[in-house]
Amino acid sequence: MSVSRNRIKCILSVALTCVTLLLGCGEKEVTGETGKSILSDGSLEATIVRDFDESLYSVSELEAMMNSEVSEYNASHGAGSVNVVSVGCENNKVTAVMNYESDEAYSEFNGRFFTHESYDEAVADGTIKVSMRDAANLEQVDAADISGGDKMDVIVTDEVGYLTFPGKVRYISDGVLVITGKQVLVSDEMDGLAYIVYSRK
Repeated sequence: MSVSRNRIKCILSVALTCVTLLLGCGEKEVTGETGKSILSDGSLEATIVRDFDESLYSVSELEAMMNSEVSEYNASHGAGSVNVVSVGCENNKVTAVMNYESDEAYSEFNGRFFTHESYDEAVADGTIKVSMRDAANLEQVDAADISGGDKMDVIVTDEVGYLTFPGKVRYISDGVLVITGKQVLVSDEMDGLAYIVYSRK
């Protein structure tokens, strides 16, 4: 990872402090916060929101650095692998939105663990190594007892933040809080990695 990319990560680093909240299906979806949306074509849209002091950095400087890093990455990984969608600042908060062609692009560009595959593939290759909870009632289930894997995908990540899906969230691992039927919050209480299984549609 280059020095300038480390600088961008430092500027945009997010310390997500989780407090005790009563969260569950039926609550309003959270928007305007740091998180990622999994799109139906498998790409990701990532939003980063944090306090921003324009006396230290300008928004234009930040956007220029981001575009430079994206251009460098795409030069060796293919045009369109990563895109800066928008960068803006309002009320001393910067919001940066980026698009990633795949989970591999997100993981590599950001230096995070983030995988996206079908549930059946995840079971077959041993990706899922923990018991899960039913997102509807939070009852514990064994991964081997989950059916319909051919219609579901699984996300595995080491990163805290909101995740929004194109289909219904079906199963979650410990440390994942259900916000709505299609959104979760991965908290820092996860045990190393968070697992979320969702229906494709």
